[in-house]
Amino acid sequence: MTMNTDITKKTNTGTKKIIGVISVAVLGGAIFVGGSYWAGISAEQQFHDNAKQFSQLGPMLSDQLSAQLGTELKLDTKMTVIEYKRGIFGATARTEFVLGPSEGGEDSVTVPFNHDIRHGPILSFGSMAHVRSELVLPEKVIADLVEKFGKDPFDGKAPLTVESTFSFLGGGGADVRIISPKVEFEAEDTRISWGGLDGKITANSDISKFKSDLVMNDLSITKTDPDRPSRQEQFQMERLTLKFDTEKPKGFQKLFVGTSSLAAKKLSFQGPDTANEIRSFVLENAYIKTDTKLKSEEITINSKLGADTYTFSTDGKSKTTIDKPEVTFLFENLDASALDKVMQAAQGQDEYALSSTVKQHLGDFLKRKPVFAIKNLRAGTPEGVTKGDFSIAYTGNGDPEKLSPTNLAVDLEVDLKFSFPADLVSRLGGEDGAAALLVLGSQGILVEKKGILGLEASYKKGVLTLNGKETSLEDLKRKF
Repeated sequence: MTMNTDITKKTNTGTKKIIGVISVAVLGGAIFVGGSYWAGISAEQQFHDNAKQFSQLGPMLSDQLSAQLGTELKLDTKMTVIEYKRGIFGATARTEFVLGPSEGGEDSVTVPFNHDIRHGPILSFGSMAHVRSELVLPEKVIADLVEKFGKDPFDGKAPLTVESTFSFLGGGGADVRIISPKVEFEAEDTRISWGGLDGKITANSDISKFKSDLVMNDLSITKTDPDRPSRQEQFQMERLTLKFDTEKPKGFQKLFVGTSSLAAKKLSFQGPDTANEIRSFVLENAYIKTDTKLKSEEITINSKLGADTYTFSTDGKSKTTIDKPEVTFLFENLDASALDKVMQAAQGQDEYALSSTVKQHLGDFLKRKPVFAIKNLRAGTPEGVTKGDFSIAYTGNGDPEKLSPTNLAVDLEVDLKFSFPADLVSRLGGEDGAAALLVLGSQGILVEKKGILGLEASYKKGVLTLNGKETSLEDLKRKF
């Protein structure tokens, strides 16, 4: 009896352990699968939210590039989720990305994407989802490419791949990598070779903070005259980079502050002009760097353009090389709120409406006493260095009702400094250029010192000073 009792106890104990292990396994599996299912629901919701946020990217980039390039760009983006199929540890989705001008119309382009989402169980992957998105070319488009180029230029690869990581709990933003393959093809009289695109983008959930580092690899475009194969136009670009590190201050809708840069290792062009003379240019290490700062409700924008060298030829024979060309454009004391409102009005408005908005906030701008300057203009040539500085500042009280030519004559201050080698004008302008220099020198407009011709002028409180001597606008007009 004792032996049987012990066996029964051991059996019951073993059974309980097995049942316990099975229970833990079942419970763990339920948590594992259930967690994955919950993660899938959360990832899907966040995917839809990200698509909505991504639709804001076009207007934001328009504002950024407009400030960077000094021209107004209007660009809209819209991402629509067409299909989302959820699995246990992942999902697939299809979206359409519409890219075009903010006015819409026929110029808009619709690009389809396929997405592979991997989130796994929340216990193993944390709260992050990993997405691989590929641009899909319709079969008809591929057939047209093969017919035109004799082959698929992308060799069956996706023209664009986007790898991203985002938090499906929300609020964590996203890390994105953009990749496109190398492409080389020839069509009729044009040959194109491109090294592809590789870039990284980081943004928070509402895209109020945005950081990017995009690299466009070497691009070469050669166009040949079919009737005269020796006549070619060739454009080459080596390593173009675009960087942003910006954020939107609280309380603003369109205004971003921070740094941005656009740089190219080399840009070159060569080709015949209408007179069959070879024209060319080469830019080495060209760049645009912009820094926008906000302090005490005032905006300062500093944009610097430059290159290591700029070499050009207009006749295919002689070449001119400019060493270290550079210039800085500076805006100071801009009213941040007024600028943000004007930027909002610029989105999708016609010129008349935008002009009305600017006039409405003109007083706000003027009260800050804004300054515009062109600083550190520099260009080196074999004859010497050309230099220049220019600034114009408003010093009035900012009352738009009192703006008039008479008041502006007192409220504006202008400073100008410019110098260049005399031999440069002689080389470029010949005898006529040398004669013009003699006239300007005799009238006191240009002053020569050790072979450098200079001009210094200032206008303050209605008084004009030229090279240290007070003069008048009427006298200056007579000299010219």
